[in-house]
Amino acid sequence: MQKSVLSEVILSLNDKEIRELHKWLNSPAHNHREDAVDLFDFLVKSKNLPDKEVIWKAIFPKEPFDDAFLRQVMYFLLKAIEDYLVFKEYKKEPVRPVLSLASIYRRRHLDKPYRQALETAKRKLTETPFRNSEYHFDKFNVEQEQYFYSAAAKSVGDMNLQLVSNELDMAFVANKLRIACRMLSHQTIDKKATYDIGLLEPMLKMAEEKSMLDEVGVAVYYYGYRAITDRNEPAHFENLTRILNEHSASFPKAELRELYLLSINYCVSRINIGQEIFFSKAFDLYKKGFDLEVLVDEQDTVSKFIFTNTVYSAIKTKNYEWAERFIEKFSSRLEDKHRHSTVQFNLSRLYYERSDYDKAQILLREFEYDDMLMNVVAKIMLLKIYYKTGEYDALESLIEAVRSYLQRKEVMSQSHKNVFKNIIMLMKKLLHLNTYSKPQVEKFRKAVMETNPIQEQEREWFLQQINGK
Repeated sequence: MQKSVLSEVILSLNDKEIRELHKWLNSPAHNHREDAVDLFDFLVKSKNLPDKEVIWKAIFPKEPFDDAFLRQVMYFLLKAIEDYLVFKEYKKEPVRPVLSLASIYRRRHLDKPYRQALETAKRKLTETPFRNSEYHFDKFNVEQEQYFYSAAAKSVGDMNLQLVSNELDMAFVANKLRIACRMLSHQTIDKKATYDIGLLEPMLKMAEEKSMLDEVGVAVYYYGYRAITDRNEPAHFENLTRILNEHSASFPKAELRELYLLSINYCVSRINIGQEIFFSKAFDLYKKGFDLEVLVDEQDTVSKFIFTNTVYSAIKTKNYEWAERFIEKFSSRLEDKHRHSTVQFNLSRLYYERSDYDKAQILLREFEYDDMLMNVVAKIMLLKIYYKTGEYDALESLIEAVRSYLQRKEVMSQSHKNVFKNIIMLMKKLLHLNTYSKPQVEKFRKAVMETNPIQEQEREWFLQQINGK
């Protein structure tokens, strides 16, 4: 029972859905089995989802256990719950339910209720704030429904087929560009991923030639795609962020989240090649994204990666107080299993950047992070603190510990290992460097400049240590 689909679905329900489902199941229109209602009530109260024999005794106390019959009741209950979930989701749509009603009236030749339903669909379409691909697809369906009615009436006047075609083009181009952006974004994560983007080139040309870029639902993905594929042309990214700033209400929350992450990932790609000016642009996107609550997912949780990168962008732009307020405000929305380690890591990074080494050390020393990359980054912070505070014995001991850790972790990617090994190698050289010997300092400077791969901020840190001397 613990692993059944029914149990997983019931565990996912909130209190409001449970109340609504109780009414739904007690309606003969949706369910005609009382045993399904009894099963639902028992499972909701149980919480721990007991074994089938326990369930049977609770529902059918006077009957001998019948596994096949119980599975049948479970099946009917699951189907009734699924019907409710589909209905609930469908009713969220502002246009499609009433447009479906218009279509039913048209097929029944009920002219007056048809016209009323179609006008309602048009009004709801106008009232919706969204102007994304779904809006254009809804508009296509409304215009197509109007065409079906006119064609059936054998109208000799102008048909609206051009509008039907235009809206279908708009919806298709917007969706095609959106999928292309997803493909490119995935390829930056998985270098082995290959995609055939198909009709993209004519879609790009169509968007440019037919003034589709006046529609934000098309323009936002057009500029997103161009920003990714032509990174040296800043106008594309500027147009993308302009649309996000000016037309955020034109997109539903889930889609706006996708667009913010697309824009942030562009900034990361620029930062990774040394263009640190994009830290401020990334910070602005994170800040606005959390102001709009779009970087919080549908379960009202914040990814540990988004949380950590948000704090890092604030630190890099010296928005320390904002970072501290952010950690305090959004830490409760991290997943339980990641909350403690993520908060500890980000607080230690904040204390480190503020040169509050005592507080940073306390956090860094007392905790081992489950995430391998986070663990190594934390150890590297601690190495830097030991160097800054002159704790050279602890520094040497930790260098060896990190080196050993990297050798043991076979599942860590080789690219990450190479970066971390280079940092450890330079740290060991720095530890034994005679900073009063100009030849040694210059030799070390040359080693820092020639070492690759290594993050530019790490290279800069090593240079600062000898420049400061």
